[in-house]
Amino acid sequence: RSDGLESGRVVDIGTQAELDARCPTFRSLMSGEGDFLALAPAEQRTLWPTTQAVKSDDAHERQTPAGKGFVDRMTRVPERAVQMALAGHGRQVSSLLTPVAWMFVIAALLIALDSAAGVGVLVLLQRGIDSGVAAGDMSTIGICALLALCLVAIGWCCYSLQTIFAARAAESVQHTVRLRSFSHLLRLSLPWHEKHIDSRLTRMTVDVDSLARFLQNGLASAATSIVTMVAIAAAMFWLDPILALTALSAVPVVMLATWIYRRLSSPAYAQARLEIGKVNSTLQEKVSGMRVVQSHGQQKQEAARLRALSDNFRATRVRAQKYLAVYFPFLTFCTEAAYAAVLLIGATRVAEGEMTPGILAAFFLLLGQFYGPVQQLSGIVDSWQQATASGKHINALLATEETENIEPSSITPGTGGALRLEALTFRYPEKTQPVLDNLSLTIPPGTVVAVLGRRGAGKSTLIKLLAGLYSPGSGQIRVGERLIDAASLSDYRRQTGLVTQDVALFSGDIAENIRYPRPDSSNTEVESAARQAGLFETVQHLPLGFRTPVNNGGTDLSAGQRQLIALARAQLAQAHILLLDEATARIDRSAEERLITSLTGVTHTEKRIALIVAHRLTTARRCDVIVVIDKGCIAEYGSHEQLIAAHGLYARLWRASVGQTRDTQGEVVG
Repeated sequence: RSDGLESGRVVDIGTQAELDARCPTFRSLMSGEGDFLALAPAEQRTLWPTTQAVKSDDAHERQTPAGKGFVDRMTRVPERAVQMALAGHGRQVSSLLTPVAWMFVIAALLIALDSAAGVGVLVLLQRGIDSGVAAGDMSTIGICALLALCLVAIGWCCYSLQTIFAARAAESVQHTVRLRSFSHLLRLSLPWHEKHIDSRLTRMTVDVDSLARFLQNGLASAATSIVTMVAIAAAMFWLDPILALTALSAVPVVMLATWIYRRLSSPAYAQARLEIGKVNSTLQEKVSGMRVVQSHGQQKQEAARLRALSDNFRATRVRAQKYLAVYFPFLTFCTEAAYAAVLLIGATRVAEGEMTPGILAAFFLLLGQFYGPVQQLSGIVDSWQQATASGKHINALLATEETENIEPSSITPGTGGALRLEALTFRYPEKTQPVLDNLSLTIPPGTVVAVLGRRGAGKSTLIKLLAGLYSPGSGQIRVGERLIDAASLSDYRRQTGLVTQDVALFSGDIAENIRYPRPDSSNTEVESAARQAGLFETVQHLPLGFRTPVNNGGTDLSAGQRQLIALARAQLAQAHILLLDEATARIDRSAEERLITSLTGVTHTEKRIALIVAHRLTTARRCDVIVVIDKGCIAEYGSHEQLIAAHGLYARLWRASVGQTRDTQGEVVG
């Protein structure tokens, strides 16, 4: 039984035959204008509005920062680094540091100058106390103060410049790492993506962010701390070697403690990265499928699952923090012990006349600045551990070999000829039986082919092979006389247009989504593609026409509208081979009929090839040839009339679908 809805109310209820006989609304839906709204008057609608909002958004996207100052020119991301990342060069994160290494070198030199200036101020303090204050020489005190002021100014300039260079270098590395990772993902095969899409991509995002945070904040601080420690140690030995050895006696103990801490905490941090990836992946998956979760009343169960994953992450982080809770207090103890030793030995030597009070005062100030960076370095260890684990994950991703050849080739693929499938066999890695088994088929240009079969027969797998998304285990695919793998995949895929039941739309507007395969196409071409797909009527009654925003994958559009946009996109591609994998399942029957009529006309006129995995048998009936696949093999081949007369699988499906009431309403076959 069926029911009819109009303006939110039930118009009629009955069987298909009953409604067809007595309900005008039902007949209109089945054969009229479908679910399109009435067209608005032309003067009230425009297909290409130029609203201020649209203009401002476009202008904002076109703006690119272009500094003209010296520092801006010196710190701009090297174009070579960007091109290397996009071209897929470099399988290690460290290789992406090479183009910007000079920025880090300059920052390191500036850090050294800044540290030297800071140490120089303390040395001047010692001179001022011993030669000025003790002797009552005001001129010496004034000279020391003036020189110290100059060193402070130099240190301030060096610190400002090194901050700029270090930050820009870190941003450049983050930029190229993100580009390199995404470029590599684009080259990975579809089987890899289908296997890892739920975990690896989420973890990659977390890893890039973690690495970026360390490069932006931790790296410069670590470099500053190390250079400062070296400069202070050198100054200590220059002032008094014996007291310097006393002050630095805790350094070996601190280094040993740091090594032990790293050995214990590294596995915990690595495990924490894996656990947070699971948490984020699960959270994203369940939020995306919230409709299913709520419709089945699984809120409590999903909350419990997330709680368990989050507890695992929390426990791992707590274990790492326990090590940290012992490590930091121990560093503080070592620092205080060094202070006590310097005070004891230094005061004794001053009392015995072996050391001046100025040197002891300078030592205390130097010691305070020495162990401060030591504690700062220990604080950076946490972010460094996370960044190291993230770097290993990114390196593992970049080392993945399941890449495709998408570079343009000097060998052009076959164009305009027949599509030949020669003994195709394909088996999924996790399966023991082949999905397609020795399948052969020849489709001449200008032919619309319907592919039918029960679920699991191999229809969608065949479409993926023809689209170049999978490679056959054995057998060949030819266009004309040339194998599709003779040229690059990118060259072949430009000849194919694929539309599946699961539509992918991108942020932008309707026009931009239609233009995706041909960004330089004109408005007229976009309108023509929309007409061929049956989308034009829908766009006409949208307030912003083709400029209607598409957000969050098109969730603000109906399923049928999203499907029509995808079909229009495929029409605009002007592909020689059009592949529709149940692409009309979510549009109404009348819209589907108009689409098939338009598609058939274009295919015949321009000598193209169209393969349609049909959702309705009536769609298959309108095609030139019907191919019935059963258990990975071609069970039947011919026109609708020929297959009905053969009394085979297609005839049984047809009779089961249409029943005895009418012969125009064939429904789903898988």
